[in-house]
Amino acid sequence: MENPIIDNRIVNDTTFAVRLKSFIDRVDVCDCIGEEEKEYIQKVAAKLIKYQVETVKDEYEKSYLKNIGLWKEKT
Repeated sequence: MENPIIDNRIVNDTTFAVRLKSFIDRVDVCDCIGEEEKEYIQKVAAKLIKYQVETVKDEYEKSYLKNIGLWKEKT
């Protein structure tokens, strides 16, 4: 089995966390339990994005995060 964590990155796919959050935000649920699950997954995805932004080192990844407005130069 391939390890999805490479060089201490969340997953080896730079866009995963953002795509996960975007997908979950568009999911419609029909009951309270579904809403709770959706909120939980949204929080997890947001934490993944935050971690990714805080630990970015790769220039390609940094450029991707800049282009979608999630990474700003630190002063």
